[in-house]
Amino acid sequence: MPAGIVMSLVCLLFFVFVLILLTLEKDTRQALLAVPIWFTMLLIGYQISKKRKASC
Repeated sequence: MPAGIVMSLVCLLFFVFVLILLTLEKDTRQALLAVPIWFTMLLIGYQISKKRKASC
């Protein structure tokens, strides 16, 4: 793909830019800080459900 590596870097820079913008406002900063907690809870729930299905 032409410019594939360059466009991948452009996309990553765009995501970093969006993250920086999200940290500028108090409301979005709080939501951004809650995301790792939310993903951890989802991962724990997934692991528990996977174990239950394996034991059946």
